Amino acid sequence: MRLLNPIYSRTFNQIKELWSHLYFHRKLQIFCLLGFMLISGLAEIISLASVMPFIMVLTKPDNVKTIPYLKSIFLFFNIEGSNEIFITVTIIFAFTIILAAIIRVINLWLNTRLSASIGTEVTNKLYKIVLNEPYSLHVKRNSNSVINLILKDAQSASASIGYVLQLSTGLIAVLAISITIFYIDYIFAISSISLFALCYIVIAFTVRPRLTRNSSEIVKYTTRVIGVVQESIGAIRDVILSGNQSIYSSIHIKAEYNVAKSIGNSIVLGSSPKFIVEAVGLTGIAIFSLIISLQNKSNSNLLPLIGTMALAAQRILPAMQQVYYNWSGVKSVDKALDNILTLLRKDYLFSDNQVSKSLSEIKFDSKIDVDGLYFRFNERNKYIIKGINLTIKKGEIIGIMGKTGSGKSTFMDLLMGLLVPEKGSISVDGINLNQNINSNQLLSWQRSISHVPQTIFLGDCSIIENIAFGIPENEMSFKKVIECAKLARLNEFIEGLEEGYNTYVGERGIRLSGGQRQRIGIARALYKDSKILFLDEATSALDEKTESEVMEAINNVKEDITIIIIAHRLKSLSICDRVIRMDNGIVKEIVTPEEILT
Repeated sequence: MRLLNPIYSRTFNQIKELWSHLYFHRKLQIFCLLGFMLISGLAEIISLASVMPFIMVLTKPDNVKTIPYLKSIFLFFNIEGSNEIFITVTIIFAFTIILAAIIRVINLWLNTRLSASIGTEVTNKLYKIVLNEPYSLHVKRNSNSVINLILKDAQSASASIGYVLQLSTGLIAVLAISITIFYIDYIFAISSISLFALCYIVIAFTVRPRLTRNSSEIVKYTTRVIGVVQESIGAIRDVILSGNQSIYSSIHIKAEYNVAKSIGNSIVLGSSPKFIVEAVGLTGIAIFSLIISLQNKSNSNLLPLIGTMALAAQRILPAMQQVYYNWSGVKSVDKALDNILTLLRKDYLFSDNQVSKSLSEIKFDSKIDVDGLYFRFNERNKYIIKGINLTIKKGEIIGIMGKTGSGKSTFMDLLMGLLVPEKGSISVDGINLNQNINSNQLLSWQRSISHVPQTIFLGDCSIIENIAFGIPENEMSFKKVIECAKLARLNEFIEGLEEGYNTYVGERGIRLSGGQRQRIGIARALYKDSKILFLDEATSALDEKTESEVMEAINNVKEDITIIIIAHRLKSLSICDRVIRMDNGIVKEIVTPEEILT
């Protein structure tokens, strides 16, 4: 048992934990599938049990009548003649073989469909967890690893479930065949099964470290492949202008080769033992046949016995190989499973029930209070925000200025509830937003916010879909989209396009200029009818005339909307009621626009 423990315990624990994350109806389907696997095992027993009578009827037809269950069939159907017996036994043999084959195919189909369905659900659960994770985690984490986790590692979850189901099928087949040959000849059964099992255990114990190493390498180099593709396509202008295509191609092929090599090694380690064990098995059958022949020279049942045992060995070897191959398959995705399970452990934080709760709405009738705010990303870093105290009244337009690295964007992220302060609090009408990062109040506050960043993300869809971003097509208001486009000084440009608002912008808005993308982002923010609007260098890509028009439009859009603007251009802050000057994470002074423009 100690020998087996390091081989199976870790894998068992991983599968056990993955099982705990499955939905109830999937667990029920797995139990039903296990029931069908037992039927498949029974079919193996029946088909194997029909072999000896068939061989016997070919050599000594009269001896078939001595087999108890066949004797009952012959008496019931009044079968006596040799030809009738031969035909009956042949029909029984053919029927059981065909039935066993059909059941195997159905079992394979059910295994494949169920593992694919479970894999899809696990992938979707991973994706939902990632989407619901705190913004602070996204800031710290490499996007390549996240993409690899969702696109590649999640496939490993699906594969591992398929491996386990196929492994279970193989185990049941091995058990069924073992019972059959034990009934026929227990000495052969014990010796052959022990020999085959020992071979696979020794092989499994030997290759386990290599499979684990391959698993880590597959994850590592797959992440690298995704990274280099993402990086090169994202900066395709610079790649072309610099002539760096060959450099990226070289990095890509090296990483892709390492992935392919690791996967290939795992496949070889999973498939090659069958050739060794087959050689051992056939040699064992030859020795067994020789011993039986020498001991039972006059035994008329010798040929049927040897034939049945040979077929049993021919069946049990693939079944044992199936068990081993699928175990090695699970081991080959060992690292990916670790990554998946680490993320799935957060599932309780982001359950569907929690998301579907009706939000306790924050009305924002009065003010935002910032009290003694401190923030840093971890204990090893210095504070980015240091002791900020501030009150923002509803309907105010607040400007934030300061040099790069002064903490402007971090302060804005804290106000939006994307980051959680280490000390101090942010309260809206007396409600502390940071008491619980998943509180309904915080979620309600975030839903009431519109944010326009310096770099706008645009989907590869139409302009109207990008302005009404995330709204189902049947709920979009075309009238409202036009109004927001006009406010963002975008309507004239759009109506000049051949397809107007149905014009596709291309991936990440590549068919538009920087200013046009920025104005779509502003129109998108206005479409939300939010209580508070955050502009983080939102007009930096606009010329001064367009910027002035957009800022004036935003200023007049609603009397009760609160606007917080980060800008380097002093002119962008002219519409503000107050301007906060930040330096090294602290508020140096609060002034009027006139004071900074003079």
